[in-house]
Amino acid sequence: MQLAYQVLLECGLTRHVIKLGSVGDPEDRAAYNAYLREALEPRRAELSAVSVERLRLNPMRVLDSKDEGDQRLIAELDKPLDRLGEASRAHFEQVRRYLDDWGVPYEVDPAIVRGLDYYRRTAFEVHYEGIGAQSALGGGGRYDGLLKLLGGPDLPAMGWALGVERVLDAMAEEGVAPPPPREARLYLVPLDDEAVAEAAALALRLRASGRVEFAYQRRAPGKGLADADRRGATHAALRGESERARGVWELKDLATGEQRPVSEDDLLALLESPA
Repeated sequence: MQLAYQVLLECGLTRHVIKLGSVGDPEDRAAYNAYLREALEPRRAELSAVSVERLRLNPMRVLDSKDEGDQRLIAELDKPLDRLGEASRAHFEQVRRYLDDWGVPYEVDPAIVRGLDYYRRTAFEVHYEGIGAQSALGGGGRYDGLLKLLGGPDLPAMGWALGVERVLDAMAEEGVAPPPPREARLYLVPLDDEAVAEAAALALRLRASGRVEFAYQRRAPGKGLADADRRGATHAALRGESERARGVWELKDLATGEQRPVSEDDLLALLESPA
């Protein structure tokens, strides 16, 4: 979500905001669908034809209806966020704390839903003020059930997508042109679990000055350097217990092989220097 917000910020947009919700765990979703069927079946004659079909197949999608009559009925109902289980509620509050800590503007929207069964917990949309009723620039959430559904391992996942045309409409609204591409320069390699969070926080601070990527889990030095080279970085900065004790990162020039300990200020200066 921070990345989605930052991408739009770097496109020159200033009036976009995250709308945050949660669809809960599978058991929360099943219980909410049962609640919707119980609440809406006696009033199905008041629903639009599309919502009658959604009520049969996937009741949560009824909340997406743009029909005014449907919306009057929906307004009387609990939203998915109102009926989260304990674990999903705790996760939702943790996500909010992360967004607060990272300075990402957001609004809680209890009615945000995702109709696909592989969604878990977090669901969000990015909206922009000024491009009419269809203000959503994109959205996404957690896809924890997707890999397993496709026959792969049961692993957590997260993703989002933007609508390119709508982003361009928003940029036209603000009178900004697409930013020029920037060369990949720095890749941060955490060598232990503690360094993963350090790399993420440092990347957020440095990205205002250049392109910075980081590994999302600890890496052996050789694997981390191979990842950096594959991503087209010019430099890699590694950090583990030894570097943390000295308050440095170990910087390697991937072209020359030169390696030296540096401070975070040195990394900032590297990004701000001419390519």
